[in-house]
Amino acid sequence: MKQYQKGEYCRRYADWVRVNKIKVGKEYLTKLRIGIASVQVKDSFHKAALSERPNKSSERMDELIKIVNAAVKEKVNLLVLPECCVPFSWAGTIIEAARKHNMAMVFGVEHVVQGKTAYNYLMTALPMRVDDYNNCVLKMRLKNFYSPREKQWIQNYQLQCPSNPCKEEPMRQYDLFSWNHVYFAAYNCFELSHIVDRA
Repeated sequence: MKQYQKGEYCRRYADWVRVNKIKVGKEYLTKLRIGIASVQVKDSFHKAALSERPNKSSERMDELIKIVNAAVKEKVNLLVLPECCVPFSWAGTIIEAARKHNMAMVFGVEHVVQGKTAYNYLMTALPMRVDDYNNCVLKMRLKNFYSPREKQWIQNYQLQCPSNPCKEEPMRQYDLFSWNHVYFAAYNCFELSHIVDRA
């Protein structure tokens, strides 16, 4: 194993990874209620999204509405939904619910296909007050690591995973949020398998 001089590894790591520090809100939450939704994301949903025909059935929308309404009823401050849980065209509805109910939300949108590339995005919606109005800050981040199964699905549709388009930029990006003085980072499933990045 290569030996590094003191500080050298940290400098090298900074060349590969950028951590975006995002601060939203001025309130102090004295109590944080987190809701983690257990939603079955069916293989058929992935396949439909990769075929550019996402499943936008009323049953699926009803399930998301029930989850959000239950979170509102339980006075949840931060709602976490699974990866690839929301069709991309529905993201605005989820963001509006976050704004309206002053509830932060972290959720994955289904694969977005552009050309021959399938993108997997993680969205974080952070509500805040501006004067007398509810507002919402949205951060959309591309997934850094795709699982072997996900890569296989993508390749089965003659698509590819995205590569780093800008060689001057770090190869991977993560976000560190400070929302109303609550700090958290959102990871997308297989990203947790990279022991250096999750440190």
